[in-house]
Amino acid sequence: MSSPNWSQNYSNNMSSGYVSTEMMAPFQAMDTIGGNAVLPTSQIEMTLSCRNLINKDILSKSDPFCLVQMKDSWSEKFNEIGRTETITDNLNPEWVKKFVISYN
Repeated sequence: MSSPNWSQNYSNNMSSGYVSTEMMAPFQAMDTIGGNAVLPTSQIEMTLSCRNLINKDILSKSDPFCLVQMKDSWSEKFNEIGRTETITDNLNPEWVKKFVISYN
C-alpha cells in the first residue's frame, strides 16, 4: 500500500497555496454592485429595556425613551438608527420597538 503524496493532496486542498477553499468561500460568494465588491453582511435584532432608572420628574415618575445611535467605521460621526416609543410614568421600561441593524 503506497502512502498518498502529501504535497499533491495539500495543494489540491488549498487556494493560492495558503488559504483553504473553505475560508475563501464566503468571499467568493460576494455580490458586486457597479463593479465594486460588497462585503457580506449580518443582521442583529436588538430589543431594549431598563431597570431601576432614576426618577427625574417632580410630580410623577419619569417618561423614558431610548435613542439608538451607531458610529461610522470611517469617521467619528454618530448616526441615529432610531428611537423607541416613550413609556409614561415608568422606571422599568420594556420597549416594544425592535431595531434590526446590519453590519459587516
